[in-house]
Amino acid sequence: MSESSKVVKLTTKELPASCPTKDTPAWNMHPRVYIDFNDSKKSVCPYCSNQFELVSE
Repeated sequence: MSESSKVVKLTTKELPASCPTKDTPAWNMHPRVYIDFNDSKKSVCPYCSNQFELVSE
């Protein structure tokens, strides 16, 4: 994980997940990508390496 990446925890009510998140500074943005969890509860943004994790509601 890079120094600027982070772990974003969300519930299924917050899906679909996308990166950059709404609290990402504008100067640090990359194209919006939707995060696919497939059969896993964890996924990683291919641009910035932010980690996304589904948690219990």
